Amino acid sequence: MADNLHTRYIRAANTWHAHRAGCTTCQQGASCPTGAPLFERFVHLQDAYLNSRRAT
Repeated sequence: MADNLHTRYIRAANTWHAHRAGCTTCQQGASCPTGAPLFERFVHLQDAYLNSRRAT
């Protein structure tokens, strides 16, 4: 499970960073309607992955 979770976490991070690179709203520290859910997914998966690593 951790490998699949890691893959999803990295994919979400890449998606968020790619969006942020082209979105001036998200670059300013605010979240646009598209960026907000991307960032939330990234954070959620990052937390889940880090918690799974602590459990091992």
